[in-house]
Amino acid sequence: MGKFADFDYREVQKFIERFDGGVKDELVLREIEKEFQRVTNMAINIVKKKTPVGKSISYTGLVLEGNNLYEKQMKTKGHGQLRRGWHSGEISKSGNDLMVEIYNDVEYAIYVEKGHRQQAGRYVPVLGKRLKASWVEGVGMLEKSLDPIEQLMIRVIGKAFENALSKLFED
Repeated sequence: MGKFADFDYREVQKFIERFDGGVKDELVLREIEKEFQRVTNMAINIVKKKTPVGKSISYTGLVLEGNNLYEKQMKTKGHGQLRRGWHSGEISKSGNDLMVEIYNDVEYAIYVEKGHRQQAGRYVPVLGKRLKASWVEGVGMLEKSLDPIEQLMIRVIGKAFENALSKLFED
């Protein structure tokens, strides 16, 4: 019978201990959670870029001071409140899944996202016009952002997983 090769079992034992220690310390999970938080922040930026900001409008309004009612030139402007309303919740783990909620806490956000009905023909003083359509289509800022967010997540989380594994295998 011939001799195959010298085999140093101590090197294999060191690798197993390092790998086992990394898994027990949840190195991979911590690395992925850190990148998941980063992706969440990037996702909010993607949604914010797709969120409209209202236009400035000048109009004549009525002001009541004491018992006097008079006309006054007024102006509204797009403050970006809807854009600033995007937030994320805490990252949670359910089974093997990491989850985070991205939401907008501005009260009219759902109407801008999904659309809304309105009374056609009604005069709106702020706009200085009558409403024409009975339905206003939604912008879909969150819905339109889902595909880019998913692609970003696959790319970034995949890279984080590879980096975490390489840390387990390095000397």
